[in-house]
Amino acid sequence: MIAVLLGPPGVGKGTQATRLTDAHGWRHISSGDVLRREAELDTPRGRALKEILATGRLVPDDTTLQIVLDHILKAVIERGVLLDGFPRTVVQARALDAALSEHDRKLDLALLLDADVDEVARRISGRLTCRRCGAVYHTTYNPPKAPGVCDRCGGELYHRSDDDEATVRHRMAVYVRDTAPLIDYYEAQGKLERVDGGRPIDEVYASLDGIIRGAKV
Repeated sequence: MIAVLLGPPGVGKGTQATRLTDAHGWRHISSGDVLRREAELDTPRGRALKEILATGRLVPDDTTLQIVLDHILKAVIERGVLLDGFPRTVVQARALDAALSEHDRKLDLALLLDADVDEVARRISGRLTCRRCGAVYHTTYNPPKAPGVCDRCGGELYHRSDDDEATVRHRMAVYVRDTAPLIDYYEAQGKLERVDGGRPIDEVYASLDGIIRGAKV
């Protein structure tokens, strides 16, 4: 199966994607992680990406497609894939559909996590990310077993620089403008499933897992 996890920044996509891919043996591809790794490179493209990500702007479609599609196409050959943060626009969604079609594959399911802006802001203010594997935690809702240490790989946890309130508000505005139209795109294809992302993590996971297991039947 190839599925995409949609929702505003901070709604919990990374946390749920990690649990779902562990449970189903899928490959988790986070466009944010892929782009941040590229941004760490001391190249013209890496430096330009670093500036864009730091201000919460949306990475241009052509840049995102070039970097992320290659990772996706390599992964779908091997096993199921859960996409997190990609596609972000209808243009990217159409490009993904075309690329998968060339390999006789298709996107099977679009899972939408919803939550209000204030809840998202609270979550992001306490979010921690592993520098090594990209796993996501929260100081209140999903704390690591040992402070500052990733449960999965032992890597260092840190608070991302783009998680301050002003940047979060800007990212939410970008989401509404550019990413929300994906909801209509996938709903028209009959692939969209909605889940209330404002509930406790375990409840959200149970809903997502149930939808996936039902789609596999």
